[in-house]
Amino acid sequence: MKLLFRALRTALRADTRFRTTRRIHPAALTGSARTNALRTGIVPLRTALLFGAPALALVLALLAGCQPHTAPPAGLGDPWPAPANDPQITVLAPELQEWLRFHPARIRHDADAPMQVEVPVRNLAERQYLIDYRILFFDGDDMAVTPTMGWRFMAIEANQTARLTAGAMSPDAANYRLEIKWAR
Repeated sequence: MKLLFRALRTALRADTRFRTTRRIHPAALTGSARTNALRTGIVPLRTALLFGAPALALVLALLAGCQPHTAPPAGLGDPWPAPANDPQITVLAPELQEWLRFHPARIRHDADAPMQVEVPVRNLAERQYLIDYRILFFDGDDMAVTPTMGWRFMAIEANQTARLTAGAMSPDAANYRLEIKWAR
């Protein structure tokens, strides 16, 4: 093992020749390099690389194979603080973000009826967009209210405004999130 580390050390030196503080074992060298190393303690870089590179590859392969499997790393915190990282309107397709504009939502929330939401959206493009949308509802503690709404289809004509509507199934709903994507 000491021989292996010595060969690695010689391979990583920048000089073409260097003095070793300890003698290299004669078995690691052959021919005139062996004779010169025994006599002077100087090992040519060419010889050091010849033995050092395969030795380095072997050591790295052994170390990589010996690592124990660990649990996946813990999740990192979101660099965007709330509420900026949790918007009420989310456009899931980047191409749609440029061409859809939203008006303020109209919300009806009576004490005896579930929450109703209507979000006007305008298509700024010169062509019709076919989208799917859903509105997710959340209670006062910001927990999802079930059952959740499935995706609904909507065709928005060029330069027109459409109204995306949904009603909560539970009277516990206090907040919402609109999600939009391309229609399938």
